Amino acid sequence: MGAGYGDSESEDLKMGELTSNDDSIQNFVDSSPEIVRKGILELYLNVKIRSAEEIMKITDEKMALERRKLGKVDSLDLLDYIK
Repeated sequence: MGAGYGDSESEDLKMGELTSNDDSIQNFVDSSPEIVRKGILELYLNVKIRSAEEIMKITDEKMALERRKLGKVDSLDLLDYIK
């Protein structure tokens, strides 16, 4: 668990609810959907199981082509592929 979990300062966080007393709300920056989608796509490419032969043949061009193809795949489908 993260630093501060269970200490008195995080007692304002209860049952998954944020209160106005929680200082982390003011510092929280939400990522755009595009950034999250790119992160999911990159995660998939990093965890995709490949044979030794496929790994030997990977080039920047092939990775770019795979990224373009996966760019057309729904984000939830990419998450399913990762599972």
